[in-house]
Amino acid sequence: MERPKFKRKRFQLLKKFIILIIFFTIIYFVGSKIKLSNGYIKFLTDTYIDTSTKDNPLTVEEAYPVIKNDKDKPKKYQVYIYNTHPKENYSYQKLNSYNLDYSVVYAANILSFYLEDEGINALVENSDLTSYMNENNMNYYQSYLASRHFLEQRVSTYPELELFIDLHRDAAPYEATTVNIDGKRYARVLFVLGLENPNYIENNKLMSFINDKLKDFDSSISRGIMEKQGDGVNGVYNQDFNDKVILIEVGGHYNYIDEVDNTLKVLAKIIKEYIKLGEHEV
Repeated sequence: MERPKFKRKRFQLLKKFIILIIFFTIIYFVGSKIKLSNGYIKFLTDTYIDTSTKDNPLTVEEAYPVIKNDKDKPKKYQVYIYNTHPKENYSYQKLNSYNLDYSVVYAANILSFYLEDEGINALVENSDLTSYMNENNMNYYQSYLASRHFLEQRVSTYPELELFIDLHRDAAPYEATTVNIDGKRYARVLFVLGLENPNYIENNKLMSFINDKLKDFDSSISRGIMEKQGDGVNGVYNQDFNDKVILIEVGGHYNYIDEVDNTLKVLAKIIKEYIKLGEHEV
């Protein structure tokens, strides 16, 4: 007679197998419509499949073999990606079988995957900034003070960081934030430069480098660099913290995540070029 322990083990494995079959069946049918990237699949797999069992653990690599082994990932990071306004969302596709929250936090993870594909180690801020603000009785206008707290923590832990990206999305009309390039839609990019900080000249050089490279890809994908100062605006955006802090708005709230994805793939290649060139070449 089969012992209960082995019955439970067989049931766990069968349950895991069924979940995987359902998961990758969805990817097969839905992926052809929204063009899921390897980065998406890695994020979805890590997030939505429980890959642990007590007796026979199923690793993420076993669930999806093309995923890189995180154990081999170097501990030094070159790029830090964070979201001062983490609740900024993008539009949902008509078919959203995963019931995901397509936010700028999601976009930050996608960008990190593309950077890693380019050989650049990216650290995405995973702390709950909203909770931090609530715990410290901070208002919305103090969001940049909250994200600065995490900036300081990360630099203390990873002093080797070379670039800091505050990823946002705009609230402009769809026509203003979208461009069709060779039959593919891209979310347009807007840089925001705070003129009320002592680093603005160096910040501007860095943004101009990335902006020019985007225009080399296609002249219409960038909306340029918006300079902000005066009453009613922040005017600093934590760019006084380091002259390598940049604020990038990718698309707007009407953009779909696949349009954002197309742009982030281009952006990752340009960031790699910047990192490889080094600050003295920009």
